[in-house]
Amino acid sequence: MLHRHSPLPTVAVHKVIEPRPKGAAIIDKMGKYYPLERYLSALDERTAAIGFSQIEAIIGVRLPQSAHKYRAWWGNDRRHVHAVAWMSAGWHVDTVDPTGGLVQFRR
Repeated sequence: MLHRHSPLPTVAVHKVIEPRPKGAAIIDKMGKYYPLERYLSALDERTAAIGFSQIEAIIGVRLPQSAHKYRAWWGNDRRHVHAVAWMSAGWHVDTVDPTGGLVQFRR
């Protein structure tokens, strides 16, 4: 005996997309600072002191001159793609010494 089954109900799937803050940069998964996001995401520590030369090795290019001169470049400002890299990984810059080439990240 054959049973005729009614078709399965159609279920709508909605993806919730959180709006990003106005003016916030988006980290490109193939962009220059994405390797830094991946590196920081993999760390288990609550703080990490990383030298500028180590960051340059991670991202594969030299940091801009402004990173070596100005503390403001290291600001936790989502309008800048480099800051989005560490903030997306759950970190923020705690202190920075541009002259000494060292940045302290904190979760």
